[in-house]
Amino acid sequence: MQKILFCVMCLILFVGCQSAGRAVVPDIGDGVNQARNDIADLAAGQTNLALAGERIEDHSAGLASGIDELEQSIISGTDENAVLEEIIRAVRNRPIDASQ
Repeated sequence: MQKILFCVMCLILFVGCQSAGRAVVPDIGDGVNQARNDIADLAAGQTNLALAGERIEDHSAGLASGIDELEQSIISGTDENAVLEEIIRAVRNRPIDASQ
């Protein structure tokens, strides 16, 4: 009796999932294709982001070297500024001849 009941349940299950030769569960082929396309778009976007990130890193490395050069010129210019300051101080402290 249990075997017959099991067979009937299986038969109802398999027959119930179909109606008029057509599956009740819709064909998800279009959804799968859309998901594949979306994944391909995401992969292309990741590639573009990686390339952009690499360009930014290269550009920032160039900026860093430029900043280092600027700092060095400021540091080396400090000595020149001290010399100029001494010259200006000497000019200011010079006595002015009123007869001229």
